Amino acid sequence: MCYLLIFANNLDLVVCEETQGDICGNQRAYVMVAALVIMPVCWLRSYGCISYISGVGGAFVFVSLFVIMGYGEQELRQHPEYHDHIKYLGFGEFPLFFGTAVFAFEGNGVVINLR
Repeated sequence: MCYLLIFANNLDLVVCEETQGDICGNQRAYVMVAALVIMPVCWLRSYGCISYISGVGGAFVFVSLFVIMGYGEQELRQHPEYHDHIKYLGFGEFPLFFGTAVFAFEGNGVVINLR
């Protein structure tokens, strides 16, 4: 529950900043919405039924990676003088990237082991 409150507080700060102070102080509403989304997932006895969603999410990660690399390549071709000091592609960092992405975005790989 503590993580849910931290999430609601951070979300409230972002919403307050983006609306220039018009909408602030809605932490309780954010907690309720997040709890309504999270509760059905907590009732599952097996995560097998949502494995397809996880697979689609993994596919979207790969597609977005290639889209980002495509836009980066296009920007590099249009303005090469801005990117002289940037290391474009280091294959040594790929394991670190995928390890961080799986840990951060794919909760199934972490939560099931903890449970």
